[in-house]
Amino acid sequence: MKDPESYMKNLRSAALGLRRVMPIVCPVEFTPPGEYDLRSTNGIMKCVNAIAPLPTTEQLTAKHLAINELQCIMDIWLRCTLDNLEGRTGQDELKSTTTATLLLGGSWHLKVGMAESDLDVVAFMPQKVTAEIFFSSLCEHLEQEASVSKLVARRKAAVPVLSFQLSSVRVDLLFAQFAQKHAVPKHLPFLPGDDMQVMRGMDTTSVRSLSVARVASLILELVPNASVFRSCLRVVRLWANRRGLYSNKAGYLGGISWALLVCFVCQMFPRATVASLVHRFFSVLTSWHWPTPILVAQPSSGIGNTSCVQWDPQHNIHDRAHLMPIITPGFPAVNTAVNVNLSTLRVLREEFARGKSIMDDLRRRGLSHPSSWNQLFAPTEVLVRYDHHLAIELRAPNEEALAEWSSFVASPTRYFLATELDSSTEKKLGMEAEITYRAWNDLPSAVFPGGRSAAIGDRARFILSKAHEVNLAFRSLQL
Repeated sequence: MKDPESYMKNLRSAALGLRRVMPIVCPVEFTPPGEYDLRSTNGIMKCVNAIAPLPTTEQLTAKHLAINELQCIMDIWLRCTLDNLEGRTGQDELKSTTTATLLLGGSWHLKVGMAESDLDVVAFMPQKVTAEIFFSSLCEHLEQEASVSKLVARRKAAVPVLSFQLSSVRVDLLFAQFAQKHAVPKHLPFLPGDDMQVMRGMDTTSVRSLSVARVASLILELVPNASVFRSCLRVVRLWANRRGLYSNKAGYLGGISWALLVCFVCQMFPRATVASLVHRFFSVLTSWHWPTPILVAQPSSGIGNTSCVQWDPQHNIHDRAHLMPIITPGFPAVNTAVNVNLSTLRVLREEFARGKSIMDDLRRRGLSHPSSWNQLFAPTEVLVRYDHHLAIELRAPNEEALAEWSSFVASPTRYFLATELDSSTEKKLGMEAEITYRAWNDLPSAVFPGGRSAAIGDRARFILSKAHEVNLAFRSLQL
């Protein structure tokens, strides 16, 4: 590979007839990794593994057992549901072998899931199984399962979901309805055009739900090296979690947004090592001119009436107002960072700049030991740096109701709908929400991971460090 044009030509030739989407990014660098890049990659991965170890064999087994158990539960429920809808006919033998199509998405599809990561599963249901049947009948069925607990149905979410705990594993189960009469496909299509045929006639909500599995699959098609991508994504996910940025509901970025950003940088630097990619990640995003969108593939055109879900700032005034567009590949092209606001975008920019500064310093000093990277993953100072906080205190009659209530309240927080909670249909007897503006000294001890005493020390050190930075800046101005 001598230049970007020949690289893209070879890529298109090799992928002809196999890829559903093609990268839109033209690689900007093919420089082979140097000795420091290799050393620093070894160091940063050792640091990541020490802070957030990969799931153990037992934990992976628990996930696989949960998937198998969920498949059995869904198969039994689907057969009973089809019997009730169609009655007992000559097709009884066929229905007795009917199995539910479950598609894995999110971090576990990308193979970067941690022990505590939820399972994101899309239930791809036959045409006769409606959303109403799914969220009512299946809820009743799950409530009868001894291994299922903490069941919460979020029917009014942008992507409706059933959240529950299956044995020791958290599951987010989404619903997508196949709009055609023949059998539901058991796997995602892998040939160009086939996936569009599968979605023909599907409603907007089902298209969005199915995208959870499809986007993860497409990302793996679009990265030059899946192994390097996964390692880089593990680093970025850990950094985002430790810095308090891994939250779509709070106005930052969710897992799919971080995956797309890493995919984008991997496409730009296809031969870079993990440590070099992390450095480039911060460099690229520090200088990125938002709201210029991040695109990893050319957006596909819509089909039928499903085009209304497509991100289209030229014709949709709401899409035009997005501050940080990070767009999914394939159809529908959706902005995964729609919750980002001016305040959270400012924080993200600050954190990208902080990451770049640390990476620049490590490279300049030639540091690559695993301990050198600890500063990159230092926990956020959000609980010690601000003098005042907005506190939302929730109350419910029992633990199950509290889980349901907190799940609902968290969803519209970004829209400041807290004053409208009293009129919401999700609010039940005994559910209350109190919103207060509290000074730092009035925050409950429970919000500090290490306790209030440790937080007082952390806050004092933070204030002193900021005072030191101001003093250094003042001295430099005098000089």
